[in-house]
Amino acid sequence: MPRVKLRARTIWIFLGIIAVPAVVFAALVADAYLNIYGISSRTFVQVLFNTFFQTNINTQLDPIVTTGIVGHFGWLWYKLPEWLVFVHLSVFGLILLGQKVPQISRRFAIVSLSLFVLSIAAIVLGMYFLWTLDPKVAGPGATFIQGMQGRYFTPLLILLVPVFAYLQKYINVKINQKLLVVIAITTAIFSLTVYMLLTYTYFYLPA
Repeated sequence: MPRVKLRARTIWIFLGIIAVPAVVFAALVADAYLNIYGISSRTFVQVLFNTFFQTNINTQLDPIVTTGIVGHFGWLWYKLPEWLVFVHLSVFGLILLGQKVPQISRRFAIVSLSLFVLSIAAIVLGMYFLWTLDPKVAGPGATFIQGMQGRYFTPLLILLVPVFAYLQKYINVKINQKLLVVIAITTAIFSLTVYMLLTYTYFYLPA
């Protein structure tokens, strides 16, 4: 039987045609499942919006979820200032752009990004249905998803590496390697110094 070679565009169109009824079916199933708890789809969407955007409603978003992704110092009640987190991310970005990474296929990058999104969705839905809706926690009247912590999402960040590695071929950045090493070491020393100062003031200086 002769093999039929399908063009990539044809395959994507075929997958798109399948995806539309699949999404509609999933939406209907989700709506029926929400009705069991007496929650409408509109309420659920509002809860999601409040969870990730309304910091005045979800007061846990910044101090627990967002900051918790990069972590506190164990169980200690002090941490690096959040502006330093953005410095770290910027330096990490420079290091990634300045390194030669292996060739990543578009398919691998798409799969990695899909796993990242689906993993977040699984955590969010799990915390909502298995924890937030518990009457002892918040119940069906909850305005945002409770119980999420940034450390739940930290392991997922590795899934973004193939995505940015794939996008690197569209970004032409030349960085002096010696300068990059100096920036990285300086940032590490500065962060360690701040950490030591915070530790000293937290434990050894009067309040």
